[in-house]
Amino acid sequence: MPHGMKLSLLAVKWSCDPVFIAFLNRHLQTSEDASVRYGTQKGDLDPADYIRQCCGIDSRKDLDTDERAARSFHRVIRAPFMQWKLAQQQNQAA
Repeated sequence: MPHGMKLSLLAVKWSCDPVFIAFLNRHLQTSEDASVRYGTQKGDLDPADYIRQCCGIDSRKDLDTDERAARSFHRVIRAPFMQWKLAQQQNQAA
């Protein structure tokens, strides 16, 4: 994350990022209903809803002012996504 970028802006960016959406779909398939599909197309579940639900917020901008929500974002969303993304990059390089 670029220095100084607000978490809300990162959450907005990731909500339409194909790599983040792929992470959500693969991550959730192993832990929940495999028919759940996040995306940006009509009929897909909204990745922003997942972020809001996981962080217990009504708006992604709350990530900038609610310390508990920010911690949840880092622990439940950001850290697993970064780990998954790194693993994907290592697999592609192998």
